[in-house]
Amino acid sequence: MSESIFSQSATQGAKKMPISLFVRGTNFQVQVWQALLQISQGSLSTYSDITAAVGKHEAARAAGSAIGAYRWGTSRKHAIPAQESASAI
Repeated sequence: MSESIFSQSATQGAKKMPISLFVRGTNFQVQVWQALLQISQGSLSTYSDITAAVGKHEAARAAGSAIGAYRWGTSRKHAIPAQESASAI
C-alpha cells in the first residue's frame, strides 16, 4: 500500500526542519512510523509503547520489524537517545 506525502518536523525543540516523505508500507507500518514521529526528542519508547499507541498491543515484534530493529547495531541504538538529550538542551 502506498501512502501519500506527509510533512512532519524532523526535530522537536528550538530547531525545526520540515521535511516531506513519500512512504510505502502496509497500513500497520505507516501507523508505526507515524507513532514514531510523536515521540519527543530524547525520550525513550518501547516497541510495546508504540504498538499500544496504534491499538495493536500484541504486535511488538512486528513494530520492531517496521522500525528496522537493530539495523545499525545496539551500540548506535543506545547512543541515539543520549545524543538527542544533549542536543535538546
